[in-house]
Amino acid sequence: MGDIRTEAGGEMPETRHEHVRRRNKIIFSTLAITIIIVTLGFVIKVPHKATAVGYITTAEYADVRASTAGRVAEILISSGDTVKKGDAMVKLESDTEKAAVEEAEKLVNKAEAELALRKATATENKRAHTEAIKLAALELKYAKEQLEVTKSLHAKGLASGRRLSEDTFAVTKGEEQLRVLKEKDMTLEDKQIAVLEQELETKKQVLSRAVAELNKRTIYAPIDGTVTRYSFYIGEMLRTDMVLYEIFQGEANCIKLRIPEKHAEKAVVGTPLRLTLGTYGGIIPHKFNGKVTYLRGVVEGSDNSFYRVAYCEFDPEGYNVSPGTSAKAKLNFGKQSLWRLIFMP
Repeated sequence: MGDIRTEAGGEMPETRHEHVRRRNKIIFSTLAITIIIVTLGFVIKVPHKATAVGYITTAEYADVRASTAGRVAEILISSGDTVKKGDAMVKLESDTEKAAVEEAEKLVNKAEAELALRKATATENKRAHTEAIKLAALELKYAKEQLEVTKSLHAKGLASGRRLSEDTFAVTKGEEQLRVLKEKDMTLEDKQIAVLEQELETKKQVLSRAVAELNKRTIYAPIDGTVTRYSFYIGEMLRTDMVLYEIFQGEANCIKLRIPEKHAEKAVVGTPLRLTLGTYGGIIPHKFNGKVTYLRGVVEGSDNSFYRVAYCEFDPEGYNVSPGTSAKAKLNFGKQSLWRLIFMP
C-alpha cells in the first residue's frame, strides 16, 4: 500500500513537498523581481521637465489693469500705439462719480461762501467794536472834564446841585459803557469761524475722495512705451484682475512665462529652460537657451487655469526677436526618480 503507479512512460506526480518548494520558489522569485523593479524605480533618475507658455517682453514693462471695476465707455489706445506715462488709455462709465463730484463741489462752494461772509462780518464787527471803545473813551474823557468844570462852578455857587448830579451820573455811565465794551467776548465769532473752517475742510476731503473715485474711471499709462492691447470691448464690464494692456519699453530681452500650478513650486530663480519662438518655429524649430530670473510670489488664475508668472532671460543668438512674440519653453527641474516622476508629476 502507498505505492504510486504510473502508466508506461508517464512522469511521477509532484509530491506535496515538491509542490510547496515550487510555490515558494515562484513567490520568492516574484518578490525578488518586484524588489528589483521598485529599487530600480528609485535608483534610475530621469529628466524632470515641464512646459510653460508665454511671450517675449522687455526689461521695462507694465501690466495695465483697471483700479476699480466698471463698464468700458471709451477705448483710446490700440495695439502698436506709443504712449507716454500718464496718457489716458481707457475711460469707464462715470455718471455716478461725476454727479458725486458736482454735488461735493457745490457743498464746498457753499461752505467757502459762508465762511467768507462770516469772516467779513467778524472783521467788520471787530472794527466797529474797536471804534465803539475809542468813542466811549472819548465820551468818558469829555464827561470827566465836564464834571470837573461843574464841580468848580458849583463850589462858586454858579452851578446847581442838579447839574453836578447829572454830570456825575454821566461819568459813571460812561465808565460802565467803556467797561462793558472792553469785556465783551469777541472770540465767539472766531470760534464759529473755526467750526466753519473745519466743516469746509471735511467737505474738501469728501470732494477729494469723489475726484479720486472719478479719476479711477480713467485708466492711465504707468510708463512710456509701445502698447499691446488685450481683447476687451466698449460696454464690457471690467474686473480689477483683468489685464487690459501691456506696455513694453526698450529692447526685447525678457520672456514672460506662465508655469502651470502643479509645477510652480518646483521653479526657482536659475531654473534652466529651452524655448521655441513663434517667429522661428517650423518643422525643426530653433531652440534658444534661457533661465528663470524672477518669480511672482503668488499663484494667479484665469479661464479655469492656475499658474505662476516667471520672468526669464534668454540668449537671442543674434536673431531679431520683437516684443509680443509667442514663446513655448521646457523648464528643466533636474533629474528625479522614475517613480516620483510617474506618481508625482
